[in-house]
Amino acid sequence: MILIVGLGNPGSRYKNTRHNVGFMVVDKLASSEHVSPDERQTEAQWRAEQKFQAQVYKSQDVIYVKPLTYMNLSGITVKAICDFYKIKTDNLIAIHDDIDLPLGKIRISSGGASGGHHGVQSLINHLNTDQFVRFRIGIGTGTGSGSTSAPQEQNVKRFRVVKYVLSKFKSAEVAQMKTVIDRACMAVRIYLEDGLEKAMNEFN
Repeated sequence: MILIVGLGNPGSRYKNTRHNVGFMVVDKLASSEHVSPDERQTEAQWRAEQKFQAQVYKSQDVIYVKPLTYMNLSGITVKAICDFYKIKTDNLIAIHDDIDLPLGKIRISSGGASGGHHGVQSLINHLNTDQFVRFRIGIGTGTGSGSTSAPQEQNVKRFRVVKYVLSKFKSAEVAQMKTVIDRACMAVRIYLEDGLEKAMNEFN
């Protein structure tokens, strides 16, 4: 069983924000697998699983998850699901935004530090490992994790970053992001069918 987690924040307030691009990708992935006798029902029917604090959609071989814990506590949900279904972190994919990547770029990697992403750091903390695959979707201006010396400058920068990632995509960016989400879904499918190296070679 493969676990694919889209990182984001629940609720209408955060829908279609930059920080929720992980949710957008897993929504698209799940809907592409969804088959309904009612042709009007084109979207996957997610189930709220209170024991996991998540929305879950299960296909034959894949569990898609959107944690409802808010971004910074995503690891609570992922650890609970991994334990319940006995899923090894080798079979975990986390899909999330990356402010250090230009808008629309995709980067696939396995293991390593969180890069300052609090959702990824929560997964690392709760799973006690960084050995899982990440699909990073660029949302940024390239000013996310650069260091500044003065505490006041750091606070100002932190505020700007938070404001940016919680903002919605501009109208001029929406079409581009739809294309990027489609490409990210294609990258995930190639990873599932042909492995990490093939996906990295095609999309990195």
